Amino acid sequence: MKLTVFGSNGRVGGSVVRLAEKRGHEVTKIDVGDNMAKFNADVVIDFSVPQATEAVIDYCVACNCPLVTGVTGRNAEQQFEIDKLSERLPVVQSANFAEGIALFTDVCAKIAAAHPDWDVDVVEMHRRGKLDAPSGTAKTIAAKISQAKGAFGKVTIHSVRSGTNFGVHSVIFGGTGENITLTHRAENVEVFALGAIKQAEVLFAKRTE
Repeated sequence: MKLTVFGSNGRVGGSVVRLAEKRGHEVTKIDVGDNMAKFNADVVIDFSVPQATEAVIDYCVACNCPLVTGVTGRNAEQQFEIDKLSERLPVVQSANFAEGIALFTDVCAKIAAAHPDWDVDVVEMHRRGKLDAPSGTAKTIAAKISQAKGAFGKVTIHSVRSGTNFGVHSVIFGGTGENITLTHRAENVEVFALGAIKQAEVLFAKRTE
């Protein structure tokens, strides 16, 4: 599979390049300001920045290829353009490609549905310097819990920026006389990179069936 990786000089993007090459994929690396004249990809993986949204979309259209994107912090206009692209080409968008985070979120939603009147706080902790707060993952978790809670839908998000944390998300359910705390901890950026690569492999397999 031919992969083009946007944001290849970043922490997650760099891991995508290394892991994809280990899995036998041909990788083209692109970063903001690079010459994008070579349009040749089966799938694009994007871990760049919101400002690169237009360039990423143009590349996908030129290649007629799917997009896997883990970029967070897009504004409404940029997200609208990604949504428009998804009407034309396959797009997989996630704030967190760690394979365990989906299971974690589902479990949290089930607890919320069983105890909709309990207080719920989502605490997310990332490295110092991470720009968007709260994280996209925290917003996704909170939205699913809020939906499960129905009329008791309030969920409070707390953001911490400290040290070199790759991503820790805890959900605290507060009842009367008891509470439940669940935590998902990413111990390295490779969990995000590998999850994105696996999504790209699925998209590629569907296109070549």
